[in-house]
Amino acid sequence: MTTLSSGMQIRLTRYLSEFVGTFILVFAATGAIIIDVVAGEGTIGHMGINVTPGLAVMVVIIATGHISGAHI
Repeated sequence: MTTLSSGMQIRLTRYLSEFVGTFILVFAATGAIIIDVVAGEGTIGHMGINVTPGLAVMVVIIATGHISGAHI
């Protein structure tokens, strides 16, 4: 079994944090639209649909920004 070098581990950690951040952003944005449609048009409204991705980006930057520089 081979071990990863220190540089490779750092890059892998950065790539993984970017992947998780992007996944959360896409999941939250599309989830807000789906919830609005399923719960009835206008339940969340345009403001809720627009605020959700912004809050997701804020959470991801706070959670993973120190790892990858928050290039989400």
